[in-house]
Amino acid sequence: MNITEYNELWKQLKGGEDIERLAGEGYDRELLLVLYTEKHVRDIKRSYYQVTAKSDRLLDEWRRGRSFDHLASKHRFSPVLMASIVLREHGMTKKEVRNALADYNSVKDRRIRKELERAQECDLVYSTKGYEIQKQRGEEGEARIAKWLDDRAMVYKTEEDLKGSGKTVDFLLDKPIDIDVDGEKKQVNWIESKGSFGDMKKLRRDYTVQLKPYTELWGPGIVVYWFGFLEGMELWLHARDIYPVRKEWFG
Repeated sequence: MNITEYNELWKQLKGGEDIERLAGEGYDRELLLVLYTEKHVRDIKRSYYQVTAKSDRLLDEWRRGRSFDHLASKHRFSPVLMASIVLREHGMTKKEVRNALADYNSVKDRRIRKELERAQECDLVYSTKGYEIQKQRGEEGEARIAKWLDDRAMVYKTEEDLKGSGKTVDFLLDKPIDIDVDGEKKQVNWIESKGSFGDMKKLRRDYTVQLKPYTELWGPGIVVYWFGFLEGMELWLHARDIYPVRKEWFG
């Protein structure tokens, strides 16, 4: 995807209705959800402490009848996280809030139960369903890579195998494999799966937190962003011994 198209999509994605509208214009719905999720998470991180600093005022508004989702909309925030902030200020413990969010039907207070149900329904990212979708997306990507490796009888260690040994890449190959990079043969030793879209901010974050340490431990490797990446980003990674591939590479 080129930067102009990406910036236009990013600007337009403000909520679920925008996902449906753009999907109707021909964009892949799952890609739109992925982009919206990343945008929403970044927005929440920027505003989280500003919102929590108003927790006493938010509780007062809630007590005067404003619902969790109404407060979230007013502050352009997550309904589920807004519910968590208000309920903690209301006197519930972290554990009680966590349990209430996990199973709102167990909450005895009728108003809280109904508002938690609504918060879960309208929160595309931080709801239980939102978390499950993100988890499933990641698992499906890793399963596809594992099948690709198994079909070629390649031996590897998974993230589970590497637990307790420091950094845990998704797939560490026992033997390096050759790949073609712009007509030049490169050897890679690991594969990392990302159920997301790679814009520059995400690539830089992934590089600092994960990809750079992988190259320092194991040398060059492959990263796949299952929903694509911005044109030109591959050159930035190539210079750092990381080779992004598209989902079609895995058949």
